[in-house]
Amino acid sequence: GEIASGLTEISAIYEALNEPEEALKLLQKAVKLLEGIPGQYRTVAGIEAQMGVMFYMVGRHVDAWKSFDNAVTKLRGSGERKSAFFGFVLNQMGLACVQLYKIEEAATHFEEAREILERECGTYHLDTLGVYSNLAATYDALGR
Repeated sequence: GEIASGLTEISAIYEALNEPEEALKLLQKAVKLLEGIPGQYRTVAGIEAQMGVMFYMVGRHVDAWKSFDNAVTKLRGSGERKSAFFGFVLNQMGLACVQLYKIEEAATHFEEAREILERECGTYHLDTLGVYSNLAATYDALGR
């Protein structure tokens, strides 16, 4: 666990230095180290979500979608389905879906994110407002 946490800290430095590829390599190593350890669901899901955001930023949308999908699956399995963090990850996954023209899937993720973030953060929270905006654009694309 300590090595993995060190790797994630070093990756944050690479990210700050605008070296996302190096940061991603370290995060992938951290995930490999933690995956076999029981009770590390939340930590691994957090790292995978972080990787998803970075993949998204460098335009690797398929990899972003895969990372968010892994994080969502773990969080669903570990009873984290009601946390604001889960809502945030669902919103990010929706954005990756939009980039991959999976508009129906994006709408599903944005709708679930909206429910969670309204309950956990309130209607006027910045994250919630962001989901409203994403959902509106998605409905528009679907002609709804």
